[in-house]
This record gives sequence, structure tokens and C-alpha cells, in this order.
Amino acid sequence: MLNLSGRFIALILLISLVQLLLKFLPLPNMVLFNNIVLNSEVVAETILVSSALVAFALWIYATVPYGFRSVFGRIFMGVVLFLGFESVGELLFLISRFTSSIEVEALLHVIGGFLFVAGYLPLYASLLMLLCEQRVLTRKPIESANVFASVIFVGTLGLVWAYFVLFASRFLSGAFNFYAVLAYTLYVVFDVVALMLITPLVTADFRHGVLQVCIRELMVAVAVYAAADIFLNFSLLFGGKVWFMKTLATVMYTIAYIFLAKPSIAVARIERMTIV
Repeated sequence: MLNLSGRFIALILLISLVQLLLKFLPLPNMVLFNNIVLNSEVVAETILVSSALVAFALWIYATVPYGFRSVFGRIFMGVVLFLGFESVGELLFLISRFTSSIEVEALLHVIGGFLFVAGYLPLYASLLMLLCEQRVLTRKPIESANVFASVIFVGTLGLVWAYFVLFASRFLSGAFNFYAVLAYTLYVVFDVVALMLITPLVTADFRHGVLQVCIRELMVAVAVYAAADIFLNFSLLFGGKVWFMKTLATVMYTIAYIFLAKPSIAVARIERMTIV
């Protein structure tokens, strides 16, 4: 297990380094068919999509044999659906870069955006089941104080975002599109809700065991994904002008997908799951 963790850490560092190098040492633009431009940003997005699809495939391999026979089978199935929606959404956004039709590009963006939002629903279902079945995972029940603190702390992030958007749009109204701001805010709201549900689980005292370790790593990975999503939407709010936030988000997305994939390997090795 230690060797496997070391390989994953090395892979994360390598991918992160490549994406950062693509930002500071951009590749020359190459024009493909239909005047489609291949540049460093497209390469970075391709790496991101590949990581998402690999994570999705590994969780299908780990979860399908268990199906809905146990609580944890259903929990992992929610993760599979989340990864499926998000990876397909990422893929549609990447494909939209290779089309010369504005109508097709807009359609792909609409479908991809819907998938990004829809993917949170099965994730919420999994997180709620984990909170209900915490006795199997934690040494002692999650204290209500921890839940209260997570709601206050993480909810404050949502309030700060709402205040910032209202304040900034008042003075920079020419730089903002109402529908775009509404979409970015919707994504942030979904991320904030996910962080509210995850925080008590991440901070809980987990039992020792392969399954418990997998769940904890899974929660940390989802938290990194939600944080990356918030950074990306902050960047997009300004039309990508805050480039370092977008670059940081891309790296964090990739890290999240890799850490999302890692527990699936251990889950696949478990001979049977605990029937709850």
C-alpha cells in the first residue's frame, strides 16, 4: 500500500508540474483541420479529462460487482455517477474546442453545464448515507458541534461569495454578464453544500481499516474538487483574467481526480463488503 501511495504522489507531482510548465512555457499554437488551434491550454484540459475518465473507469470496476447489495455499494455507486457526470461534462467542454460551429459549441456547453450540476445529486445522496452510517466508520459518533461549526464556517464562504458578487457587479457592471454570474453562483452554491456535508466526515475520528481509509481519502478528494470548482468560478467571473486562479483550479481538479481514483483500487481488492 505504501508503494502504491508513493506512485500516486509521484504521478500527482508529475502531472501538476507538466500543467504548470504548460502555463509558464506555453507550446506554440498548431493549427489543425478546420482552423482548430491546438495549444498548451488544450493539452492541459486533455490531461484533466483523461484523469477524470480514468477515475470513472476505476470506480466502475470497483463498484459494479457490489451493486446495491449493501449500504456501501450504494454509497460508492453515488460516487460513480458523480464521476460519470463530471467526466462526461469535462469531455464535452473539451470537444467543444474542436468544433467550428458556434451553435454546436453552445449546445455542448449547455449539456456539459447541466451534467456538472446533475452530478452533485448522487454525490449528496452518498454523503447523506455516510453521515447516517457513520457508526461503521468512526470511533465515536460525529458531535453535533462539529456539524454546527461546519455549517457556519463553510456557509460563510457562500455568504462572502454572494456579497462579493453583489458588491463587484455594482461597480463593474460592464464586465459582468447576468446569466454567467448566475451560473457561476449556482456552481459555488453546490460546492458549498458539498463542503458542509463533507467537513464533519473529514474531521471525524475514523476507525482503522481499509474501507475506512478509502472513505476518508474519498472525502478529502471531493473536498479538493469542490475547492477547485470555487477557484475556477472565481476566475471565470472575471473572464479568466485571474489566470493563476484558473491554473490552480486545473491542477487541483487533476489532483482531486487522482485521489478519487486511488481508493477504488483498494475497494476492488476487498473480497466482500460489510452488509449493513
